[in-house]
Amino acid sequence: MRKNNKLDFNSNWITIVPIKGLWLTESINNEIKVGNVIFVTRNKLPRIRKRIGIKVPVSKLSEIGLNNPTSFKERIKDFFKSSKTYAVLNFSGIPKENYNSNIRLIEDAINLISFSTLGYSTRKFNSKIDIKNSEYALNNRTLVIDKKNLRLILGNKSKYPLPLELNERWKNFHNSFHFHKLLKIVNGEIKINRKWKNLLISVAKIVGKSLNSHDIPESFLKNVIALEMLLVNQDGKIKEKIIERSSYLLDWCDKWEKEKIEDKINDIYKKRCDYVHDGKYEDITKEDLIFTDDLIFNIYNNLLKNIDKISSKGKLIEFSDKYKCEKKLNLKSKFQFGKFQYTSKTYEKSEIENI
Repeated sequence: MRKNNKLDFNSNWITIVPIKGLWLTESINNEIKVGNVIFVTRNKLPRIRKRIGIKVPVSKLSEIGLNNPTSFKERIKDFFKSSKTYAVLNFSGIPKENYNSNIRLIEDAINLISFSTLGYSTRKFNSKIDIKNSEYALNNRTLVIDKKNLRLILGNKSKYPLPLELNERWKNFHNSFHFHKLLKIVNGEIKINRKWKNLLISVAKIVGKSLNSHDIPESFLKNVIALEMLLVNQDGKIKEKIIERSSYLLDWCDKWEKEKIEDKINDIYKKRCDYVHDGKYEDITKEDLIFTDDLIFNIYNNLLKNIDKISSKGKLIEFSDKYKCEKKLNLKSKFQFGKFQYTSKTYEKSEIENI
């Protein structure tokens, strides 16, 4: 009898996982590639199975199952009914040993997709992209008892009823801003300085985690950390440098003065320090979170839109310092390039309540 040696499993594999909270449409050809991960609709997956390396039709996958239990056919059928969207990742090695790293890669790709909601849509408490575990994970069951009137409400509310739909509106919005360029950088279609590329991707992942969460203080903190990563070196005076480099990228816009953006940066940085050093988070508001969303969106957008000139963090610091000198001498800037943009997301009162 043959031994079940783990080396038998050392091969080239494809991981496929169902995704919740993400709908793909014809506008993006029902799939999107983020690094080594492909997100694809359930209906398109069988049509691209040869391209991604599946040698048998999806309908016959149950025939190649290890040990081929009698329930395998139904379980495979249920698996491909469980979601509208799937993530596909090719890898080499032993599946059990690669499981955690594969899940992390897919989660990183999810965070980059979540980053596309920055500036595009409002934050929503009940909106999240995630790996789909089971139908039960999609519901919050609650029992609410009225102590005074002796009555109760049994609730069963969907946790994630508002998926991000990558449709024509999503595509057109990002045609005007940075996300399509970011994907080309992630996928290696646009080549930039490696250290700068890694930093920009890391920032996008952190902000994606922030956008994919309804924990307000933690989301706020992730946003401020992202600002520090983008704008400040370790030896810099953090708050002052965030203001200086934000000013370089944004103060040409009249909203810099009108909305007192410098004062707001001072305020959010104080709240960041109070949270990190003293555990104080009660003063962090939804409005603070929305402000940091807008600040990151505009800074990130202006960096990527001018990536040919602002080709590294060093160049950003250099141009920012030169712009500071221009301002002191009251000179017209040569370093704002005339290509910077500014936009802010408008929230209705009900949308703020829903964060």
